[in-house]
Formats: sequence, structure tokens, C-alpha cells
Amino acid sequence: PFTRYILPEDQDIFYLQRKQMAESAMLQQFEIQLLRADGSSFWAELKAIPTWNDEFLIVVVDINKRKLTEQQRIEDELRAILDNSMDGFWLLDSQGHILIVNEIYCQMSGYSKEELLPMHIQELECVENAEGVSGHIRKILTQGSDRFETRHRRKDGSVFDVEICTQYNCDSSRFVVFVRD
Repeated sequence: PFTRYILPEDQDIFYLQRKQMAESAMLQQFEIQLLRADGSSFWAELKAIPTWNDEFLIVVVDINKRKLTEQQRIEDELRAILDNSMDGFWLLDSQGHILIVNEIYCQMSGYSKEELLPMHIQELECVENAEGVSGHIRKILTQGSDRFETRHRRKDGSVFDVEICTQYNCDSSRFVVFVRD
């Protein structure tokens, strides 16, 4: 059956589109991810229309390159927004390691992106010790978000006050953090 070539996460989309097709007898056009024989996935646009005896005529168009180009464009736009923000920005893993940092935070802290990326927030935090940082991470994991004031240490050793606004994204297991001087 065709459904064995549909990525498990997209099975519901196909089912709902198929149901709509059967009810309306109209052409349906939608995008889902399909599986190749080697197990890798790709984006496809399906154009489907019911024919007879609960059968469908389906045209599959590989749109993987277009989707990846769109995704890269969106990521580039988001990076441009974050790099031109008035606030510092971090993307942290669930343990508090910096994965992404914008240029504004680099300017605030005096560190380069290359220096900040292997760091843990504990290395910048001046108010909370390691246990306090871990507790704060657990609190945000439980509540989903938090806004608080603290102090960070610059590369030259000086300290500056910051307001942190953070939100935990369960889907990606990442913290999105805005840092305001």
C-alpha cells in the first residue's frame, strides 16, 4: 500500500486528505514527507483525485529541493532578525549549553561567537552558583518560561545587569533566551 511510503508523522495528513477527497470528489493538493527505499525521507507534493471504487489517481512531485531552499531562507531571515535585535539572544540545550548566540550578546559580553558557543550559562552567570543555575533550569522546564533579573560576567571580568526572558520549547528540547542589558 502507498501508505507504507509515508513518513509516520504525516500519516494523519494523508488520511484526512484522502477522507476529504472521498467526500468531495475534488482534486486535493497537499505536501507530505515520503520515504525512499533506503529509509531517508523527502518532501513531496501530492495531487490526488478519486477515480472509482474508492481508488485514487495520485501524482507525486519531488519538492525536496524547494522545501530545503525555503527552510534555509526562513533560517537566514530569522538569523538576520536576531542579529539586528536590540537584545541578546541565545538558543540553549536542555542542560544550559549555548548552541546559538547573536552578535548583540557578543557585544554585551565582549566574547566572540566562537568563544561563547562551547560555554555553559553558568560560566557567564554571577548571581547563581552551579546548583542555583541547575535549579533555575528545572524550574523553567516545569513552568515553561520565566523572566528574571541577574548579572553576567564579561570577558574582561566586569559585571553587568541583565533581564532574562526565556521559554522552553518541548518539541526541540531547547531554551529560547532573550537577554536585555
